[in-house]
Amino acid sequence: MFDDYFQIPWKKRYILDPSSRPKVDCILCAIVEKSPEVINYEIWRNDKFIVTLNLYPYMVGHSMVFPTRHRTEYGDLDDTEILMLGKITKAYMKMCCAVYNVKDFNVGFNQGRNAGGSIDHFHQHVVPRFPRELNFIDVIGKTRVLLESLEETQKKLSSVSFYIERELYGI
Repeated sequence: MFDDYFQIPWKKRYILDPSSRPKVDCILCAIVEKSPEVINYEIWRNDKFIVTLNLYPYMVGHSMVFPTRHRTEYGDLDDTEILMLGKITKAYMKMCCAVYNVKDFNVGFNQGRNAGGSIDHFHQHVVPRFPRELNFIDVIGKTRVLLESLEETQKKLSSVSFYIERELYGI
């Protein structure tokens, strides 16, 4: 349906030309390591998980939650990590509600290539969904539009990341 991707026209090159990608073994591990090779829109982290904006968002606030240790499948997480993932997701959704007054979300992960997974490091997507997201540019121009830069979204959501601390630690 969409010929262009939001505000990121160079995604096509990223997909078609592997030499245009950062020279790292795992893009999410590079974010964990704070590698200068990768673009990072981190919102929050602790020693077990990171919340970062998706570089190719479907909607404002589209984030990824992933473990700091390299794991490829949900089943590789221990029970403590699974509980923490749920609490972080719950808190992130509250953050989006507070900042964007959003009520609906898509939450999930694509595990494996056949399921649409494009990164071999387990991660969960949290995508806020807004009423009447599609407009005439989406339909006629076949282009998705984000009304806010990733930098602006990062700044807004980072300012309320205490929601995660509150959910995890009761602070």
